[in-house]
Amino acid sequence: MHRTTEEFIALLGPHYNSAAQYCRALFGGTKDAEDGLQDALIAAMENFGALQEEEKFRSWFFTIITRTFYAAKRQETKKGKLFAVLREKDNHFPAVYHDDFLSAKETVLQEALQSLTEKERAAILLFELGGFSLAEIQQIQGEKSLSAVKSRLSRTREK
Repeated sequence: MHRTTEEFIALLGPHYNSAAQYCRALFGGTKDAEDGLQDALIAAMENFGALQEEEKFRSWFFTIITRTFYAAKRQETKKGKLFAVLREKDNHFPAVYHDDFLSAKETVLQEALQSLTEKERAAILLFELGGFSLAEIQQIQGEKSLSAVKSRLSRTREK
């Protein structure tokens, strides 16, 4: 089915802010979140014709964001195995991105999210931030059973 960019933007509009928040919390940093959101937007636009029901746009788009995140983490893991990380003693480059606007609570929350596995982080953010149901999270994460999602959320809350 052929769809236009204008249709995509119209469907994306109401969900853009929550998608950006989800990316920021999921990826754990401004630069990575921006890159992840851009990658997800490109993938969504490329596959927009495959979306059959417009009312499922939100779930469909968050699925793409989640899978983009998983792919980015896999790439990161592969890079870590292939190349040694160089640590310079005197790094004189200024930081480009700052998270100065985060409150102390937000910083603690961000650190806690970073300590979770990718699937745990995605599940808790989809449920708490995105407001997705357990069944929707099951579909987004590609789980076979609803109980897997329930137990993941329970374990994640304990952490």
